[in-house]
Amino acid sequence: MVLSDWGLVAFVFLAVGVDCMRAGVGRSIACALSFSSASVLLNLLPHTVMLESVTSRLSGVYASSLTYAVFFILSYVAIRRMTSSYGDMGGEVLSSFFSALAVTFLLLAFWVTTPALSALWMFGPFFQSVFASAYTLWWMLAGYTILAVTR
Repeated sequence: MVLSDWGLVAFVFLAVGVDCMRAGVGRSIACALSFSSASVLLNLLPHTVMLESVTSRLSGVYASSLTYAVFFILSYVAIRRMTSSYGDMGGEVLSSFFSALAVTFLLLAFWVTTPALSALWMFGPFFQSVFASAYTLWWMLAGYTILAVTR
């Protein structure tokens, strides 16, 4: 069975929505903020003093993806520690729905425009055009605004 783009998007949406219903929107907010944080850190890595030699060894596709994953996890843990009491009460249906929608928007926007992630899964032409880098800013503003309002 081949996993389709829509199936992957639906799975992410449902997983985040169920988690928001169960535990509130705190984890989804930390996840959403970690996408942009990991992208910034990945872009800064080659220009960091004393890490240029390490960066030259991380030139492979999977090495970049693994580096992004490490930055994402570190960012997520740091953001969760900073906002541990934020959004940890149980979720409401509407708030969970919109939080899941926002995180799905942000995941798609960052996944399509981050080469380290696109190497792992290349979305089809529809998602490539809708979430292209020309629209990333709008998707980020929409996602973060939705998360701010659902709080």
